[in-house]
Amino acid sequence: MKKFTFFLFLLFIAGITNISTAQTYNVPEILYYKFENNGSSNTPNYAIPGSGSNPANILGLIMGIGGQFDSALVGNGGSSSSNYLNSGWFMDFGQGSWTISLWISNVQTGTFGYVFGPDISSSFRCFTAGASGPTGIRLDGLSSSFNEVDLTGVLPGPSVVHFVYDSVSSTIKGYVNGVFQKSISQTPLNLTASVPFKVGGYGTASGLAAGGLLDEFRIYRRALDSAEIAATWNQTLPYTVTSVQLMSGIADGYGLSQNYPNPFNPETRIDFSIPKSGNVSLNVFNSLGQEVKQLANKELSAGSYSVNFNAGDLPSGVYYYTLITDGFTKTKKMLLVK
Repeated sequence: MKKFTFFLFLLFIAGITNISTAQTYNVPEILYYKFENNGSSNTPNYAIPGSGSNPANILGLIMGIGGQFDSALVGNGGSSSSNYLNSGWFMDFGQGSWTISLWISNVQTGTFGYVFGPDISSSFRCFTAGASGPTGIRLDGLSSSFNEVDLTGVLPGPSVVHFVYDSVSSTIKGYVNGVFQKSISQTPLNLTASVPFKVGGYGTASGLAAGGLLDEFRIYRRALDSAEIAATWNQTLPYTVTSVQLMSGIADGYGLSQNYPNPFNPETRIDFSIPKSGNVSLNVFNSLGQEVKQLANKELSAGSYSVNFNAGDLPSGVYYYTLITDGFTKTKKMLLVK
């Protein structure tokens, strides 16, 4: 009898398989604007530790609805001398690596306008269309040692763009919607500026196109790798990829258990089971019915599963989690107390 029990234990252990690994992606180190403050003339810098002014002042432009996750900076096509966000940050990349990313939308094909840059001739600037092509965006170097980076298929959007400078390989890589597009070799860069970095404009030329939307503007003091870009291009930060573990290959039927612990702060565990293979969706919603986390959305084999949910970036309150698979739907309530 003891041998038989030990045999079942070995079968159970053999059935434990990691489907994915928990990973937390933090906010950028320099600038992070979510443009949440509709009707305000400034916006917080959520970067940690952050650089420049916090909040950052917005001159001439407004924030309005229609951003990637909430609201956005709205362009008017006016002069960048009086229509831009003043970050208050004097660029200090030096010879180090960096990443600049942004969400852009509603810029009609072929419409030229500057998106960001410091007003200094030894640096760079970014603009839509023009020399980058009717659907493109260009990171344009202002010295002979900086090779331009053109990305296509960005306009009219919505699109998320990443420019990643790796000081080790001296290359700038470009990504659109989390997908690598090209790599451009550079003479090793040394970038500093004695004037504040502008967002939504550059110099005195035309800024972000009239009606154009800019959101989730991020500057990192490091080169993001392709895995982090793929995981975060369509997520607000900080973002935790939760783990999903197969605990047993045996399941009697569909089931969704109450999370434990409950109430919780900030982590809790959710167990569910499916009796046959199928696509599984497990999402968390706030009390307004808005989706705030996607814990699973993938094809899973029959079995019993466990999900570790980290709500570190969410406020206290009542939340609901819903399991949907093969015609089965189940919702339960949980309480986050911080």
